[in-house]
Amino acid sequence: MKKLMHLPWIVVLVVLLAGAKPSSSVALVVCAPGYPGNTEQAQPTMDAFAENVESLAGWKKGRLTATYFETAAAGVEAMKTGDAAVALVPLSLFAQQADALGLEPRLLAVPNTGPVEAWTLVAPQGTAAEPRSLDGWEVASRAGYAPEFVRGVVFDGWDLPETATIEFTTRIVSRLRKAATGENVAVLLDGEQSAALGSLSFAKDLEVVFTSKPLPAFVACTIGDRLDDKDAAALFAALLELHDEQGGADVLEQIRLVRFETLDDVRIEQIESVRERAANRK
Repeated sequence: MKKLMHLPWIVVLVVLLAGAKPSSSVALVVCAPGYPGNTEQAQPTMDAFAENVESLAGWKKGRLTATYFETAAAGVEAMKTGDAAVALVPLSLFAQQADALGLEPRLLAVPNTGPVEAWTLVAPQGTAAEPRSLDGWEVASRAGYAPEFVRGVVFDGWDLPETATIEFTTRIVSRLRKAATGENVAVLLDGEQSAALGSLSFAKDLEVVFTSKPLPAFVACTIGDRLDDKDAAALFAALLELHDEQGGADVLEQIRLVRFETLDDVRIEQIESVRERAANRK
């Protein structure tokens, strides 16, 4: 350092900066199995989302990246590798992967249907008055990739027969149509899908046979300990402010959200219960 003091100040600055550790990049993984769109189609929106958030966090442009994955397998793989430090996922994926990936819930992500949603099981009219009626049936859902969530969380206290098969599908209307014709198919709908059920021309041939307790819809989580406390505080504060900022509400709308909310003690306890119940079904 004494030798450096004899050099012109600009040279000293260059030498010091060359040896400085650059700010690490942070990758945010958005994964919503069964929802519209794919990684390529969503990337412009993800780029706009990341740019808005990093600006609010006071980070250098390009430090935060965000990528959307439409399948659970691709999203989980992305969360395992690289700079992935934050995940935005539906509660079903959190329940399935929380322990394996070290997911810790930090905020609620709120869709236009609200921060919580009740799951609704729909079956052919007059065929499934009680759980045992579904013996040998197919139960189709966009949460079907996480059967431990469906059985252990959604149907907690409602004894879906073990002989009922839980299937993942993106073709919800097609499965509802099969149910409406009397096939042994029941369809588990999330809040968004339940709200749209009445618009179907064949809705009169279906009936709701079960409704779950309200559950958080989406959660923003840290992945392991890849994000230090200072960066986590800046990032999550930015997410909480995003809906109030110019352009922020627009980019949130494009990813089917209206805002982020803090987790109170009740919600934290509820989410931890979800983690435990899903783990007990594995």
